[in-house]
Amino acid sequence: MAGPEKNTEPERLAQAASAAADTETPREISEAVARARRAWDDVPEGSLIQSGHRVGDQLDASSWLVRERSAERLVAEASLPVAMQNYRGQLFGGFTGAYVDFIALALVREEMSADEKQSMGLTTLNMRIEYFEPVHGPRFVLEADILKKRGANYFVEVRFRGLDGLLLVAASVALRRLKPAAGSPLAPSLS
Repeated sequence: MAGPEKNTEPERLAQAASAAADTETPREISEAVARARRAWDDVPEGSLIQSGHRVGDQLDASSWLVRERSAERLVAEASLPVAMQNYRGQLFGGFTGAYVDFIALALVREEMSADEKQSMGLTTLNMRIEYFEPVHGPRFVLEADILKKRGANYFVEVRFRGLDGLLLVAASVALRRLKPAAGSPLAPSLS
């Protein structure tokens, strides 16, 4: 009797992704960061981002429709790609944090100057997520509000709503703006 297969397809994909990440050179990382930063540039009215950002592409963020945008509030109609769904067609809970992080960083970018957007990074300090109802696709609404800003730290509240307005998920995230160290592959290119 044959035993279970030692390497399942998801494991093979995870190993391949890990190997690729381990072999990226500082130049490749710098180029990926530059592509990600360019994805935020010259975005058409009503859009959040263009393709070219690793996480944004996974979330299909280039198809999100911005409903409201200011320095302290961002509301977007987001999509739910099949890769982010469980087998019931709902947002897989583990991917919720990626949406929270992405909409929060997009909101914090709204108040940054053009120079800051090209030279600063953001890191997540803390995140809390409360699940009330399943998030169904193909679309849902993300609302993000800056509740508190102190120095380089931001506290952002994020809500997921159905298209009917029903509250599905409530989350909060603390972010910090970072200046990359000189010589880091994340630092802006001087060329």
